[in-house]
Amino acid sequence: MEKEIIVSAQNLSIGYRNKGENTPIHTNLDFTLRRGELTSLLGPNGAGKSTLMRSISHLQPTLSGTITLSGKELSNYNEKELSRTIGIILTDKTQTGGLTVNELVALGRQPYTGFFGRLSKQDKVKIDSSIQAVGLSSKKEAYMAELSDGERQKAMIAKTLVQECPLILLDEPTAFLDAASRIEITQLLHEIAQKENRAILLSTHDIEQALVLSDKIWLLTQQGLTCGTPEDLVLNHQMDTLFEGKNVRFDKQRGSFSPTLGYQKQFFVTASEESLLHWGVNAINRLGIGQASTPQGHPQLQFLDKNRILYKGEDGKETTFTSFEEMTKTLAEF
Repeated sequence: MEKEIIVSAQNLSIGYRNKGENTPIHTNLDFTLRRGELTSLLGPNGAGKSTLMRSISHLQPTLSGTITLSGKELSNYNEKELSRTIGIILTDKTQTGGLTVNELVALGRQPYTGFFGRLSKQDKVKIDSSIQAVGLSSKKEAYMAELSDGERQKAMIAKTLVQECPLILLDEPTAFLDAASRIEITQLLHEIAQKENRAILLSTHDIEQALVLSDKIWLLTQQGLTCGTPEDLVLNHQMDTLFEGKNVRFDKQRGSFSPTLGYQKQFFVTASEESLLHWGVNAINRLGIGQASTPQGHPQLQFLDKNRILYKGEDGKETTFTSFEEMTKTLAEF
């Protein structure tokens, strides 16, 4: 059974209007977002990711085409309807240091509380539930200024949860976070999409986590938008197009990008386990040495373990290294 479509776009053109002149960034875009799925939007700087996010959220007018939100054209929504349908977290650091977590999350109930903003018992239950869902119950009365960057993002996510919106848009929410916090936030969004049955669109530069945790990937480049599951995009070589001409390559086995290095020579490399092979090749690549596919005519490296590395030169002479540091220092002098 297919999941419910929350957002769909047909022949969409996005960009800017200035003095009656249209400046399109992308044209003829077609896409869908479904409940229960985390979709990650990937693309190089300047590709138009923020413009696309603002267009979907109705913060920026589209140039042509249509966006349909929950079966109704986006242009026909009023402000109150939008506030109950779309939750938005932007890139900028939040300027809410004077509010407690509870007070910030309570702002998410404004579309339902009326002019005076009085919270009912049910509102307060939903606020507590949203704070608990992001793991901040123990920080409920803490001021936002006292929280780490990761905790502040969790509080902002709780605020969108309490809005009860079917669609949540996040523009680079992990931009200011350390590696552990980026993983934690992406994992949290994945869980929310499934457990809360929300459609979540996440703009991010954290490619490795996006490929691991996203249900769908949107690749936005100067050539347009490509959508699909992470596995299909990787195995169909679509990820290779993300940074074309930038002297980087995509490793489809490891799901990551690395520099394209020029190799002056090649070694034939073997290892007792996969991790040793990976880091062994990483070490020689850094020295400008590539990996040969056959041993004939090449020096050979055998990684028996991290403290026993055998080198055999083209002249047949063998050397044993007791660490990667010793190996790289010696090979750099060859």
